[in-house]
Amino acid sequence: MQVKYFCIHSPKHQDRNSYLTKKFEELNLEVNFVFQDKHELTQSLIDEYYKFDLLETNRRLGIILNTPNHESYTKHLNNMEIAVSIDHFKLYEKLSKEDDDTIFVILEDDVIFNNLDFNKDLERLTIEAYNVYKDEPWIIYFGKGLCSSMRYPSEDYESISSSLYFKKNYLSHYSDSYALNKKAALKILERSKPFYFAVDWELSYACNNNIHTLYSKNTLTRQGSGTDYTSTNK
Repeated sequence: MQVKYFCIHSPKHQDRNSYLTKKFEELNLEVNFVFQDKHELTQSLIDEYYKFDLLETNRRLGIILNTPNHESYTKHLNNMEIAVSIDHFKLYEKLSKEDDDTIFVILEDDVIFNNLDFNKDLERLTIEAYNVYKDEPWIIYFGKGLCSSMRYPSEDYESISSSLYFKKNYLSHYSDSYALNKKAALKILERSKPFYFAVDWELSYACNNNIHTLYSKNTLTRQGSGTDYTSTNK
C-alpha cells in the first residue's frame, strides 16, 4: 500500500498554517496542500460539482437519517462550503486514477493531532482495514471531529479488529480527518457527484450501504473549529 497525504488549507488562516507546518515536520509527513478559493469559483465549476435541488436533497437526507419523506432541509450551500466540498471531490477524482493499492489521507486545516504516534497508528488502521475487507471499498474516520461527547462502543458500532469499529448507520460526524482507498473514491463519485450537501453530510449518503464505514477505536485527531485554535495548540 502507498499512502498519500493531502490537506485542504486556506492561506488566510495563518495560525493554522503555523501549527500545521510545525506538526507535519514533527510527524515527518509529506503533505500536499490544496485550496479552491471561493472567490475564484466559476458557475461552470459549481455546476459540475454541486446541484441545488430540495426534492433530491431531502430524499438523500431521509436515507441518511432513516426518515423517509424528509422535508426539513432548505439550505443552499454558501461559496465556502461549495469550495471546500469541491476540494474533497477533486481528491476523490485524483485517487480514482491512482494505482489500486493507493490510500489517500485527507485532512482539513483545522485538524489537531493528538500525539506523535500518528504515522504508526494510522498504518495499523489501514493494514487492519485491508486485512478485513481486502480490495472492497472502505473509509476510516480516525478523528473525533467536534463531537467531544461521542463515545465508543455503542449499539451503532461493531468491533471488527483490535483498532477499528464498523459503523452500522454510516452517519459521519466530520470531514476533517479520514483515509480511504481507491474503490471508495470511485463509489463516492458514482453516487454523489454532483453533491447536494456539504461534504461531511454527502459522505454519509455516499457511504450508506455502499462503502465500509470504519472508525478508529482510539482517535488520532480532533477538530479545532469552534475552539480558540491558537491557544489550543500553543
